[in-house]
Amino acid sequence: MANVLFNLQTPKLGGAIVFPQLEMGISLPANALLYWTQLDEYYEYDYRSKQHVCPVIAGTQLTVYTSITARS
Repeated sequence: MANVLFNLQTPKLGGAIVFPQLEMGISLPANALLYWTQLDEYYEYDYRSKQHVCPVIAGTQLTVYTSITARS
């Protein structure tokens, strides 16, 4: 399980992706790609990978987001 976020347009204010359990927020610049996995080293779900997206306060944001799930 993995997530990919590609930011095409950056807003003037807001639109960051935050990971509350890690106390980390990321504001991607335009044409940037963010990739993260939801599994730990034992291939079990890692609760710290839960993410939230902050609202856009000013400007517009254009983002492509997808989740990748491999099943065997």
